[in-house]
Amino acid sequence: MTTIMEKSIKRINVIGEHIISVASVSQQQQSTLKSKMNQQQQQSNENDSVLLEKHENNTTVITLNRLKQLNVLNTHIFVNLNKKLLNYANNDNAHLLVLKGAGEKAYCAGGDIKELTSQTRKLGYSFPKYFFTHEYNMDYTAATLKKPTVVFWDGISMGGGLGVSIHSTFRIVTERTVWAMPEVSIGLFPDVGGSYFLARLPDSLGNYLGITGKSISGADCLKFGIATHYVESSKLPELERKLITLVNSQDRNKIEAIINEFASQPKQPSKLLQDWPLIQQCFANRFNNVQEILDALEASKTKWGSDLVKLIRTKSPTSVKIAFRQVKEGNRSLEEIFTMEYRIAIRCLESPDFFEGITTHVDHDDEEHCKYCRRKTTSIPLNYVNFADSNSLSLQLQSNSNEICKNIVTQKKTTSNLFKEFINNHLWMGDRINQYEHLFYLAKLKTKNSKVNFHSNQQSLQLQSS
Repeated sequence: MTTIMEKSIKRINVIGEHIISVASVSQQQQSTLKSKMNQQQQQSNENDSVLLEKHENNTTVITLNRLKQLNVLNTHIFVNLNKKLLNYANNDNAHLLVLKGAGEKAYCAGGDIKELTSQTRKLGYSFPKYFFTHEYNMDYTAATLKKPTVVFWDGISMGGGLGVSIHSTFRIVTERTVWAMPEVSIGLFPDVGGSYFLARLPDSLGNYLGITGKSISGADCLKFGIATHYVESSKLPELERKLITLVNSQDRNKIEAIINEFASQPKQPSKLLQDWPLIQQCFANRFNNVQEILDALEASKTKWGSDLVKLIRTKSPTSVKIAFRQVKEGNRSLEEIFTMEYRIAIRCLESPDFFEGITTHVDHDDEEHCKYCRRKTTSIPLNYVNFADSNSLSLQLQSNSNEICKNIVTQKKTTSNLFKEFINNHLWMGDRINQYEHLFYLAKLKTKNSKVNFHSNQQSLQLQSS
């Protein structure tokens, strides 16, 4: 009897110790969870401040607000700016949208390359699909708005910032404008619809801008039709106030009349115009490949031509060939262009040129460490750039597919509530196969303590507690 009692007491003690241990672990988990929630809340607050919006009278003003990062666009901005653009499109009381950047240095210096690089290294190639899908859908929404829009290209205006604004009704430049599509420097290519708008610039200009990545001024943009108006930067706040005060309809003539009150001619002439005869001679669309352009530059026997040859040879040879080819392929619909660029973008990140370019030009490593700077442009075979259809890399442009996410999550009974909430708060755009790949990425991001399995053949997402 004593032995039975001792065994019972021992068993009770073991159970008690286990309960205490579990409670201790539970408290620790709660503390950790609380800490993570606080961090997420802080991050959420920071994200809310990077995209400012005000609606006054009949005008919506959206401000990119990442001053320290020159207002570059990250995935949070892709998703939420797209939502704001859709809200503007569907708001009967909004007649004009003004897009601008905070501060005096930049409207927008492009997409957040540091986010793209670090998250790709950390999470693999699911992240670029997530990144470019959201970016291109934002650009597509902006390009297909039927209401009037105004953009202030004041300061640095490059890359991704141009993709979301190049189709604006009124594109205003200033004496501070530095306009460029510089992606060939980092192993990418002039994307965000660059194939579409570079191909529609005056003959030779698309090749020149895309292949060299050189920047041009506000005066250049106005002279060659990239911008519609030139306004001195000091007058932009007054112009914005007058647009807010007077615009009460979508009458584009009335909006332009207001802008014309502030518009002027640049004090400095267009430098690009001075170089235009040589640009037409050396970057003409009649050339069949990049080497012919390099030969033409050398044949010009000018310092201008010699300097450009040296410049082009510091770029990624692959990117230079893509930039040349995409202008020739630009006679497509906008939908076809974004699908094509999505495929090329993913392939570019699978190439070592991208990370070599980031190391050299973003991390400011010594240029001699950049392997592609020592390769000849002709060393990259043309068939590396495959513009043909690819079922494995498809992009579906959708106006609003938030319901798709909700339906997927609702159907999966095993998905955690946290994951459900996270998905419901993210606007997903993409084709059916890639939806699940991106859900997989989001799940990995948010559930580090869970085992996540993605079964592409079953087209399902499973979260299993570890």
